Amino acid sequence: MLNQTLHKNQETTPEFLTISDMNVNSNIFGWLFAAEVISRKTNSGKLFLDLRLRDQRGSEIIARYFDPPRLETHLPQEGRVVLLEGIVEEYRGQ
Repeated sequence: MLNQTLHKNQETTPEFLTISDMNVNSNIFGWLFAAEVISRKTNSGKLFLDLRLRDQRGSEIIARYFDPPRLETHLPQEGRVVLLEGIVEEYRGQ
């Protein structure tokens, strides 16, 4: 899961991310391809996005984006490269 609460570091330039280089509790700031974006609701009815992200090597990872912005223009779009910033976390053992 990617936690979207970090603020962009003005001194860092985003890079294309490699999934195999990601470690739990590490900070990330970079680009991945959104192969699939699905809107879902939590058990309490709150919206979240289920994302299947792919790097340039073809490796994939599942991300969950809780409390996404309400404006559709600010949401990650399937088939597009998206900028990610956050902390890599485990979610339900994954």
